Formats: sequence, structure tokens, C-alpha cells
Amino acid sequence: MSDPRFPKHFDGRRFYNPDAPQARAFSDVFRWKLTSRPEPSPGFISDVEQSVPPRCIEGSALQITLVNHSTVLVQQPGSNILTDPIWSQRASPVSWLGPKRRRKPGVRMDDLPDIDAVLISHNHYDHLDLPTLRRLAARGDSKFIVPARVASLLRLEKIGPAHEMDWGESLSLMGFTIHCVPALHFSSRKIYDRNKTLWCGYIIESQERLVYFAGDTAFGDHFSQVRNNFGAPDVALLPIGAYEPRWFMSPVHMAPEEAVQAHEILGAKTSIAIHHGTFQLADDGIDTPLRRLMACRRDDSFLILKNGQFAEIPGLVSTHAWLDVSLSRTTTDHPRQKESQHCSARSSDAGENSCCVLLTAPQSVLKGRLMANRYPHKFNRVTLRRLTTSVVNRCCTDLPMPCEFLYYG
Repeated sequence: MSDPRFPKHFDGRRFYNPDAPQARAFSDVFRWKLTSRPEPSPGFISDVEQSVPPRCIEGSALQITLVNHSTVLVQQPGSNILTDPIWSQRASPVSWLGPKRRRKPGVRMDDLPDIDAVLISHNHYDHLDLPTLRRLAARGDSKFIVPARVASLLRLEKIGPAHEMDWGESLSLMGFTIHCVPALHFSSRKIYDRNKTLWCGYIIESQERLVYFAGDTAFGDHFSQVRNNFGAPDVALLPIGAYEPRWFMSPVHMAPEEAVQAHEILGAKTSIAIHHGTFQLADDGIDTPLRRLMACRRDDSFLILKNGQFAEIPGLVSTHAWLDVSLSRTTTDHPRQKESQHCSARSSDAGENSCCVLLTAPQSVLKGRLMANRYPHKFNRVTLRRLTTSVVNRCCTDLPMPCEFLYYG
């Protein structure tokens, strides 16, 4: 059953990009290759300084390491998550032909920490690399999360456990929740299987924050859909490469200027460029996407990392006012709120611009936390959907903003 938050994208046989251009036909592939003028790039670039990520993250910080291409290690307290992992020398079904690696991975696979979840955005060879997935599965204890109808390929290769997701579906794991969200792309591993499997992005929701992995995608309305349904992400991982020629690539890949637009539409506090610098998949040069992004980004909130480099996102710690909040149940005739909560607060050392609120709910509530200024009029989204909206709305009415809420059941 389709999720009403996102448009229909399956016709009974194949998936498609709703209300958007579709990927070019195979005949256009030949036209592109016959007229292609790829920008010259070095055969191999030896500028990667490999790093060793920590085994785990303490406190409430977030560390994001660009391994290569769209492979990103997302580390937060209690979890290590890997996106679209590829350590192979070629993004190809064979080892002797296809796009060849131009830079080495920024992290050796042997130096990876234990991986709790592997997120696969679609089945293209530069995003679903079976040799890499086999090695990760052999390490044990990883869950593989894939779009609809992709799990059968992993199970055939004895890679698992594999969990399939459609747009709008969610999977709760230990300490975090994965939400499957739309992307504009296509799928294919053979000549006759085009769009038989889904493509997607993911939201990683933890008690601390939201991380958005856009996967492989063109520019489109799905960025505003993500913002409207989940709020502004703390971190967005946005693709910037393989965009030339535009007549061929625009239905499936963003140009750097479009990635900047996506960053602004999402309202992301920080974005990190992915899908660049390792494999030359289109006519743009291996480092041209980075140069164009540097020229068009508005400020340093859109980060550019080299393979092996990482960004540390500070933890969400409130050092301002703490308020003890007691709740008592009342009733109301408000049409959208049959039951409401009355809130009284006692403040000490009140900060001028922010506060931290401890809510003790009258019913059992899952532990969670969320910055109140992320999307105050949509508290029933994401983490706060676990609470009655009335608790939050009533308790926020007279408190200074922004507030950090800590919920305990």
C-alpha cells in the first residue's frame, strides 16, 4: 500500500519517477557515447590520506567520514552506518572492463568499525557492489537495508539479513530509525531489467538528530517533500557528480548548482558532497564537480571532503535554563484536541535565548529528544509522533525558544 505522503511510483510492472522526466532510453546511450567529449582526467590520483575511524562515538557527537564516491560512514552514539559501500577497483559487473577507480578509498575496509546497518540506494554497480557486500556480510552483525525488490539479489548471494523498503516505510533498529524516501533516478543491472527494482534515499533518525542520505538523484520536488515530512535535516549527503552532458544526465543526476538549491530547500544545517572524485562516470572531469561546487556554494555549510576526511558535528547539549515541568490531564472541546495537557514550569538560571525542558508524560512515552526549533508546527512528525501533539503544543506556548525537550516515559 502506497504512502499518501509520497506520490505513486509503480505501474504494476516497473517503477518510475513520478511527475518528473524518466531516464533516457538505451538508444540515447548510444547517441551519448557516439558524441561524447569527456573532460580529460588523470588515470589515477595519489592524494588520498587514509584515516582510521573510531570504533564508536561517545557522548552526543556525530562523525561523518567520506570513504569514496557515495560511501559514507555515519557514526553516532551507539551506531555505525555505511552508505552505498564500494571498495572494488571497478564499478562494473566484471573486473576487466567498466569505470575504473581513480582514487583509493579513504578508509581501509579492515579499519572499519563494526557496522550496524548498510544502506543501499539502488542497484547500479557503483552503489551496489557485490564483492564489497560479501566482505561486509562476512564480518557479521550488519543489517542490509535496500529498496523494494532488491533483496532477492542479496539473498541469492547469501548477503543478509536484507530488509526491503518502499518510499514512506520505516525500520526501527537499536538506537535509530531508518525512513525510506523518494529519489529521482532509475535502476538496471542488465539489459532487460530496467526499473524492475526501486531507487531511494534514506533518513536516519536518532534521538539526537536527522541525517539525510539522498542516494543517487536528479533535482526535483522530493527535496521539499522530505523537508515537509521530516523537517530540516541536521546533515544532508547530496550527490554532485556525473552530470554532463545535461541533455542525457539531468533526469538522473544533479549538477553542483542544483545540489546547492537542494541544500537550501532542505534547510540542512550542514550538507556534505558525495558521488564525486573516485569514478569518472560521465563527461565531467573527475574533480570538476568539486570546483563548480566551490564556485557556487553560498557559504561553508556545504562541506567538501576528500576521501578519508571526516566532519565532526557537535553534540546537542543545552547549557541554558532547565525547567521542571509537571503535567496534569484536562479535557477540551477543541476539534483537533479531545485531550490536552496542562503544563506548569519552574525555571532556574533561565537563559535569554534558549532552554531545556524536562517533560514527564502522563502516559508511557519512548525516550527521545528533538530540538524544538527544527519544525515546531510539525511536532507530530518524526520523533514527536510518539507523543500526543497536545502535550508539546501546550507546553511550548509560553516557553522561550528554541527549547530542547527531553522526554521520559
